Parts: sequence; C-alpha cells; structure tokens
Amino acid sequence: MFPPIPSWDTLHPLIVHFPIALLLVAPLFVILSLAVRKYSRPFAVCALTLMILGTIGTIVAVSTGEAGAELADRTPGVDAALEQHEELAETTRTLFIVVTAIFALIVLAPLVVKKMLDPLP
Repeated sequence: MFPPIPSWDTLHPLIVHFPIALLLVAPLFVILSLAVRKYSRPFAVCALTLMILGTIGTIVAVSTGEAGAELADRTPGVDAALEQHEELAETTRTLFIVVTAIFALIVLAPLVVKKMLDPLP
C-alpha cells in the first residue's frame, strides 16, 4: 500500500529542492555548449530543458510555499523571516522566468531563422 499523498500546503519542503538542483546544473551545460563546439546544440538544448523544468519548479515551489506559510506559527521573528523568504522566492521565480525566456530565444532563434531562409521545395 502506498503512503498517503501530502496536501498542497505541506509539499513545499519536498518540492523546493528540485528547482534548486536543476537550476544549479543548467549553467554547467551552458558552459559545455560553449566549450565543446561539436556538441554545442545538444548541450544548449539540455541546458534549456533543465532551465524550463527548474523554472516550472520555482513556480510550484512558490505556490506550495505560500500555502505552507499559512500553517506556520506566527511570531514577529517568524513573520519577518517568512516575509524575506517569500520575497527572495518571488524574485528567484521572476528572474528565472526572464532568464529562461531569453535563453530559449538564443537557442531557438537560429532554428526559426534557418527555416525562414531555407528555399521552399
């Protein structure tokens, strides 16, 4: 028998580590795409995939964190720490949405331009 699925407001500690790991590994693939020219495209696509999954993970982590914050015991110190934690999480989410979109344009633009420049059969 499987254990019960945790509720949304208790998932934050389980969810939050996935985007951290994915977004820490993605720059390594960006560097590899620049260093190993023979496999530049596959490494760049891998980096983009990690960034997309990590960015989606940040969105989910912020959502579960907001739900979980409602359960936290509130004292002035806890409120201040949660407020700062929430602001940093929202900044991280927004930053990676923008960075991922820009990197997607960098990786995918050559494919679009190539298709546009190819003569029709």
